[in-house]
Amino acid sequence: MHVSPPGLITVSFGLLPRDGRQKGETLFFTTCIPAGAPNPPTCAQPTVVAKVANEILTSQGAPLQNLNGFHLEITAPRHATRLGPGNDFTTFLVYDDCVAPLTSVFGTPACAGGEVNLTISSDSGKTWSKPISVDTKVGHHFFGNVATDGSTGTVSIVYLSTEGDPNFHQSRVMLNQIALGSTKLGPQQRITSVHDATDMFAGAENFDFLNDLGIGVVSRGTGSAGHSRLYTSFNSSLDKGLYEKEPLPDLNNDINLQTF
Repeated sequence: MHVSPPGLITVSFGLLPRDGRQKGETLFFTTCIPAGAPNPPTCAQPTVVAKVANEILTSQGAPLQNLNGFHLEITAPRHATRLGPGNDFTTFLVYDDCVAPLTSVFGTPACAGGEVNLTISSDSGKTWSKPISVDTKVGHHFFGNVATDGSTGTVSIVYLSTEGDPNFHQSRVMLNQIALGSTKLGPQQRITSVHDATDMFAGAENFDFLNDLGIGVVSRGTGSAGHSRLYTSFNSSLDKGLYEKEPLPDLNNDINLQTF
């Protein structure tokens, strides 16, 4: 949920098949007009954003795991808005998608290739562009999130990526930005430079730790270049803790500040 520049409440959500046996998830978007507390808002008929053939959630509700890690990834839309063009507002929506699903010999669903997809609406959510991957390099890309700096209109998309790790297990936090007046993705940037196993924690390196916290992101600025701030929060095991007097990865929530 996000408040658009005109003051409308914008909501994105996913809907699975009602019978629970079919695959495929449909993503929706709607706008709501506040009516003043405690009155409920008035919401428009939702529009279809995208249809995901291989959502990262099985029909039984069990996670479609990253094949090379133990993260609880769920296909859930996240969006941000900015004013324009004209009297409309533009919405940038990201979601995790499995482009290479498979079933292991044990019958457990897994994802051999995850992507963070981006779709854009320039007419206040009425129509949407064809989804594209924010990162086409080899590796798993997941936990996408997005924020807008209202002072400059710069849109920031953050996500985890295992690119560069030969085992596609350890990840780094990545950033793509979209400038005001454009809907084109800018060059990829690294928020963190060191590969990190974010599904590990002290005393349980050989167990499945389902990390479903994702990445938090918020941005703000003064309107001047170099005075905008992007805050991201994410899990990291780069700090060493002690477990039975032995140094082991200690999973912590880290906060990072980028200026632009």
